[in-house]
Amino acid sequence: MGVVHVDGPSAPVPTGDYDVDIDADGSYRVVGSGSAAGTAYGLDQSSLTRTVLTTDAGKKSLTVTTGAPLTRPDARTRPPMWYRDLADYVVGHHLAGDAAVTSTTYLGRQAWSMDIPVSGDRLGTSPDHAVAIVDAETYQPVSEVLTRQGKPFSSATYTEIETAPSTSSALRYDVRDVDATAPIASTFDMGFRLVDLGQVQASVGYPPLRPATLPAGTTLKAVAVRPGTGTTTGAEGAGPPSVDAVALDFANGWRHLSVTTRRTGPSPDAWGDLFASEGTTLPYTVEHLAGGALDGATGQSVDAPDVTPHIWARNAAYVVTVSGPATLDELRAAAQSLQ
Repeated sequence: MGVVHVDGPSAPVPTGDYDVDIDADGSYRVVGSGSAAGTAYGLDQSSLTRTVLTTDAGKKSLTVTTGAPLTRPDARTRPPMWYRDLADYVVGHHLAGDAAVTSTTYLGRQAWSMDIPVSGDRLGTSPDHAVAIVDAETYQPVSEVLTRQGKPFSSATYTEIETAPSTSSALRYDVRDVDATAPIASTFDMGFRLVDLGQVQASVGYPPLRPATLPAGTTLKAVAVRPGTGTTTGAEGAGPPSVDAVALDFANGWRHLSVTTRRTGPSPDAWGDLFASEGTTLPYTVEHLAGGALDGATGQSVDAPDVTPHIWARNAAYVVTVSGPATLDELRAAAQSLQ
């Protein structure tokens, strides 16, 4: 998609310029140049493979993750230079008609801008203010300037943008071709596999829950399952393990909404927000769902710049999340129409 310049004392990746390639299916490839040479990241949604190449004092290592989760909350899907899911928050507020989101242009392209207070974390290590700009065509962040107590925290800004239709492939989004000599430090499998919708019940033992109500033009794009017991959930992994997880990815162009389910298990009260992270306090709204498979269930919704907009809920059988760049009304309608 272009070149991103990353700077700031708390930047999540080394300061420098990065060539960034992104597909509408969520695949990306990030390759550092200049002072960030040797740093690269890749995610290929067509094979659920994620690769990370790092350079430290001349020593190179490569981590390869197979069976990478298809969607949040099991994994973040944006390139690593952006602050959490700030862009999804901006998109959701634009769609809701929030006057705080203003129309602008960025590198000659239509975009949305928002000046946002950020709650930050209790550890005092995150920003407290952001100015974010999101590209109107791709829903991708194109500029994020973050500060803490009025001082620079980090920034990531496109200096060149060019969008053109492309098709993701394992070769294109595999960072191993950046430096094939890098040793593999670790290879691990997170267990997710792409399947057809009709294969879900045979894989995990229950039929998939699909929303009957979604934004116009949104269709099912991908299905992934992780049979059996996976990783623990919630902040610091303090929640129950994820069992028989199913992830559905719905999209309209570049806009992706996710529905995930997993078994509630024997300790229903132990579940918390699967999107929660260590040290961060999120503002929750209680949701009493009516209709569909979750009729009568109580859940929570979150609309905050620290995390993608989402609703999570549970009943006796399933723990469910609905998330993405959307309004809470859209997410609520989807959650209450699951069948």
